[in-house]
Amino acid sequence: MPRAIVADVMTQVVVTVAPDTTVRELSKLLLDRGISGAPVVDQDGTVLGVVSTTDLLRAGSKRGSAEGDYYGSDLAPLRRLDVATDEDATALDIATRRVVSVDESSTLAEAAKHMFKLGIHRLIVTRGGRFAGILTAMDILKWVARPALEDESRESERPRKPARKPARR
Repeated sequence: MPRAIVADVMTQVVVTVAPDTTVRELSKLLLDRGISGAPVVDQDGTVLGVVSTTDLLRAGSKRGSAEGDYYGSDLAPLRRLDVATDEDATALDIATRRVVSVDESSTLAEAAKHMFKLGIHRLIVTRGGRFAGILTAMDILKWVARPALEDESRESERPRKPARKPARR
């Protein structure tokens, strides 16, 4: 069996945001989609950063709150998220600019080692230097567990013999 490469396993359909997406639009997008973050990608497909709910909270805490800071004693930044940053703040303004990426032709083993070494759970996947998808630890786990899951599925599809009725006396 050939070695798996990142392109075989990565998630290709990914929600991305433009650099000029406002923080308000970003908050709504993350909430509506039920996701915790998104790559910030320009028109050419270059990944400029990654923005997450943590970045939103950090932006809110930097603005300052008399009620507590960052993950302080209460969740004041969460309650005030709609006013957490300047009206003109964009996704790129609050994004983490250090992007950890891997080429789609890399082996899954190489990608997993990279994640483990850095203590991260997702990598941006590139093709020719442009955004192509995301590889998560969960994607790798699904790939590794695939043979066992397929066996389990085959077992459940196999016709079962009817149970014997006890003989009457």
